[in-house]
Amino acid sequence: MLMAGLAIDGIFLSTMGFLSSIEDSTCFFVASIVVRLFEAVGFSICLTCYNTMVGAQFPDHLQIMVPLVETVFGFGIMMGPAVGGVLYDIGGYRLPFFVFGACSLLFACLAMAVLPNETNVPSSLVNKKERAILKNNFTDIQENIDKQPLPDQLKIKSLLCEWRIMYDVIAVVVCCFVIGFNGATLALRTKELGLFYASESSLVFFTYGIIYAISSLANGILSYRVEDCRLLVLLGVVIFCMGLALLGPLPILPIKPGESNELNIISLDLISFSSLWLLILSQALMGIGNGAIYNLSFVHTLKYVM
Repeated sequence: MLMAGLAIDGIFLSTMGFLSSIEDSTCFFVASIVVRLFEAVGFSICLTCYNTMVGAQFPDHLQIMVPLVETVFGFGIMMGPAVGGVLYDIGGYRLPFFVFGACSLLFACLAMAVLPNETNVPSSLVNKKERAILKNNFTDIQENIDKQPLPDQLKIKSLLCEWRIMYDVIAVVVCCFVIGFNGATLALRTKELGLFYASESSLVFFTYGIIYAISSLANGILSYRVEDCRLLVLLGVVIFCMGLALLGPLPILPIKPGESNELNIISLDLISFSSLWLLILSQALMGIGNGAIYNLSFVHTLKYVM
């Protein structure tokens, strides 16, 4: 499944680069939606496989392993826009999609070569005949397990009826919804600030990525010292909402976006920031909050189920 997800993601990511040859704007929009839909399917498969593998291989170290995976993911978010912006300035629209699509296909090949097949028995331990017997026994056991009904506590319906699980699910869904909106509109916001080069605007994305990576690992370590990691999730929600409030900023806040890059305190009631620095601060706060919300909600769900 992991290799299939990487292959689907890489193929349709590369396909996105060819859409620039479509001249009609409506056709381009529809084709982009379709390609992105299939690409999202591949990405979802990969993400599910990553989390499943971590939960299966490290059940006693979920507090650190899940945030560690998300830390690597955060560094990818940090480097992706920056590298993509540079590639766009060098080769135009198509080059970033071709490069990242090729990398995804390469990782699919590496996963096929490196990751072990759990149904295989090492040949160094037994001879060919014994290996065939063990493999057949393993297959029979696996089929018997698949035929057995799941206990009530592991059924999807019963899990979704559990309020603790739904709390985590709602927290992650809302957080991902806001982050998706932020990522889709952030490029437009940077253009309003005069950052017309893709390599320049990507630095704003850099802020969220690096802060999210650091926050993910830090919250994973802190969760060892807290009895209920949902307390850290609530703290993350507060910080995340502060970042959203500064993103506008909200009209009720005594903050006025300025035009310069200097930070000037005019009075106790009115503070003037440059719009760029205010945008960077909001991205940093959202990265801190999301690092706690996403990772620890997922960790809490896994610990509760297992």
